[in-house]
Amino acid sequence: IASGLVLAGAVWMLGYTLELASVSLADKSFWAKVQYVGIVVIPTGGLAFALQYTGHQKWLKPAIAFSSIVPLVTLFLVITNEAHGLIWTKVWNRAVPVASGEYLDSDKTFGIGYWVFTAHSLVIAFVASFLLIQMLVRSIHLYRWQSFALLFAIFISLLGATLEAFNPSPPDFIVLGFAAACLVVAWSLAY
Repeated sequence: IASGLVLAGAVWMLGYTLELASVSLADKSFWAKVQYVGIVVIPTGGLAFALQYTGHQKWLKPAIAFSSIVPLVTLFLVITNEAHGLIWTKVWNRAVPVASGEYLDSDKTFGIGYWVFTAHSLVIAFVASFLLIQMLVRSIHLYRWQSFALLFAIFISLLGATLEAFNPSPPDFIVLGFAAACLVVAWSLAY
């Protein structure tokens, strides 16, 4: 499960990088959509990881089935966004000043579908956090440290998502938060 999360994050970050490298609005929109192939996997994958890590394997299949509904609908809405505007109501290029001049970045106004997916992701993050807090309270020292590190990774991701929701212009805090969270998870599981 952890390697699936890392792969989803890699798709997300690759799409984000290619969106930044693109010049035309059509190319930027395409790569923004590619990112969602990774993005929609992360909440359900994170819940699956937390269930497995905390010993709740019996809930794994039903939780994955139930928590995959909103991400799958979101991915469909992302692909078909031009027809309804439920994920992004408006997308445009804007010049962003940098030390060497400026570059074009796409800016977006989020639609109701984006906010439903975000709310769904937050609920899943809180459920995963609850499971990890239970593990933190009842575990031996080694697993307490890992549980704390995993909770910290969720916090970093939530902080990035919150900053992104209230400031959708660069830098893309949610991508940076997820990258930092992956480092924390890798480090915590290695030690």
